[in-house]
Amino acid sequence: MKILVLNASPKGKNSTTVHTAMYLQARYPEHEFTFSEHQQENK
Repeated sequence: MKILVLNASPKGKNSTTVHTAMYLQARYPEHEFTFSEHQQENK
């Protein structure tokens, strides 16, 4: 299964979303995970 993880958290790679997805990636190595960060720049 292919899984796309969209992360829009300002914490970036330290976000709960990424940590949870990394756990799932380690737990289910037969699935393909792709990470995409979508952060808005602060003005």
